[in-house]
Amino acid sequence: MDVIGFAVCVGNPEVHARRALRSFARVREPDSVLAELTDATSIHAAYNEALDHFAAIGELEALVLLHEDVELTDRGFCDRVRAHLSDPEVAVLGAIGARGVRSLAWWAGEHVGFVREPRGEAGAPGSSGPVDAVDGLLLALSPWAVRELRFDADTFDGFHGYDVDLCFSARAAGRAVLAADLGVVHHTKGGFGDRAAWDRCDARLRRKWGLDADGPQPGAAGDPPPPARVADGDRPPAASLLVVLDGDERQALRCLTAISDLRDDQPAHEIVVVADCSPQLDGLLARLDGDVAVERTERPAGFSAAASQGLARCRGEVVVLLHGAPEVAPDFLAPLLAALGDETVAAATAVSARDPQLAAVAAAALAARRRDLPAPLPTAPPGFELAALCAALARRGAVAPVGASRVGRAQRPDRQLRRPPSGGEIELSIVIPTLDAAGERTRRCIAAAQATTAVDHELIVIDNGAPPQGFTAPVNAGLRAARGRYLLVLNDDVELLPGWWEPLRAALDAGAAVVFPETVDGPMRRDFAAWCFAFARPTLERFAVAPGEFLDPELVVWYQDTDLLERLRRAGLPPRWVEASRIRHGLSQTVAAEEPELRAWVARQVQADKAAFEAKHGTGVAGAAR
Repeated sequence: MDVIGFAVCVGNPEVHARRALRSFARVREPDSVLAELTDATSIHAAYNEALDHFAAIGELEALVLLHEDVELTDRGFCDRVRAHLSDPEVAVLGAIGARGVRSLAWWAGEHVGFVREPRGEAGAPGSSGPVDAVDGLLLALSPWAVRELRFDADTFDGFHGYDVDLCFSARAAGRAVLAADLGVVHHTKGGFGDRAAWDRCDARLRRKWGLDADGPQPGAAGDPPPPARVADGDRPPAASLLVVLDGDERQALRCLTAISDLRDDQPAHEIVVVADCSPQLDGLLARLDGDVAVERTERPAGFSAAASQGLARCRGEVVVLLHGAPEVAPDFLAPLLAALGDETVAAATAVSARDPQLAAVAAAALAARRRDLPAPLPTAPPGFELAALCAALARRGAVAPVGASRVGRAQRPDRQLRRPPSGGEIELSIVIPTLDAAGERTRRCIAAAQATTAVDHELIVIDNGAPPQGFTAPVNAGLRAARGRYLLVLNDDVELLPGWWEPLRAALDAGAAVVFPETVDGPMRRDFAAWCFAFARPTLERFAVAPGEFLDPELVVWYQDTDLLERLRRAGLPPRWVEASRIRHGLSQTVAAEEPELRAWVARQVQADKAAFEAKHGTGVAGAAR
């Protein structure tokens, strides 16, 4: 029996389960197959994987590629697809498309087909016919297309350009592209998603296919369909939702999903996302749709600085700052804007869904008129940034908690610093050497350690910046002060991720002398990544080069890690990499000083350390810097 296959690129499992998966259950035939694709970086690569798989099925009648937020309402969907693809000249079928397409902004052309969306309708019910290109929300491909066409993953990246480019490829091969009313509802807010990424892909499409520069331009085309919304394309929204994301992908997904589920009766709004030095979120951000602007910081900036950068992209009269990626209620926005209708109110804060009596200074969402927000936003210790903003805005008027506006706090691990009973044993001592104990980088490192360490522990921060003492001296000083049964040496540019400690402890208890975690989203050394390593107290005593000197004090800035590595190797106990433990590392930010004098001192000391290391071990040590 012939098979109609389905494939969905899944970025948000909750949306997928609610929309595409239910639709598949509704329209599937006995032999239908569903492939769930999870490539987080490129829909081109993910869809090519599906094409490669289904091309091997000899009985394939069609392959339907769906967005996760697409709903198929007609139980006879497969019959509709089969009828439209019965003509062997038809390679691609979509639910909505256009003629006269000269860019990725296909919606600027003459619409054919029909799709319903929460914001309106696109096309005409019952319409069908040949088009230049169709929207990639649904692509039904003929067996020929599955065998002969591939998405151009070399030219395009991310989640734009795949649909129009594939349609152009089909037509260049002499095949037809059709759009037809297939009973589709697309649960999208519209918009470009990451506009900068969209613009890059549009430019690449124009170059590839020789499209003239006089064709429809993205800015002139307005937002994607339905056409009724185009007239609003240049009108500023009532509110800008400003979200700072700092690396927790699961919480970021929950936050953005909650925003996408805002009720249709909420005020018009745009979303401005700032990824604070979080390249691991690129895949998630590339999948965003709706009116979204994406900003990125090159180095960890903290909430206030990152939000200040995002504020420049906000167009709304009111800006709603969301702290800690909270999950907002579907109707949280309208009450905040209503409260600001009173000119005596300078700021309106949402209340906690779990604690409605929570003070405004502890809120996770604050709304204020854009003209009233100070630039830059006031700085404060992590977790207190909105409290500082409340204090600044209180000079202009009232700061009003709004009981009808509710958000859920980010679901983070317990951040309470655990202290053992008096005289009790501390399980873990975390030693953090730094050139700036009060700096943002160190504060972020400490905050991550407190948030993710669920055992009795102590933090020992050694500030060695005046005058600089290098790396070895502060580490040895911190280890001398440590009281824990286990010890961790942690660079101040490392972020510990949830669940990091337990796998390291298990490896130590199993006999390892020194253990180190997997570094994600950055360079990684498998022999010894010494920016974060742990050991038990017996190792501290056994491998000290002198009383109270675990690292060799002759190696001041560099090579002390390779020296330890070589000593462990010679003892038959090389460091053990523990993949189940995860961290992030800002490579060499610890010694990447900005002051010219300090940079010069570090450079001279590195050369001196190299000479001392080679005098001790020779020049043939594996893993030694050259």
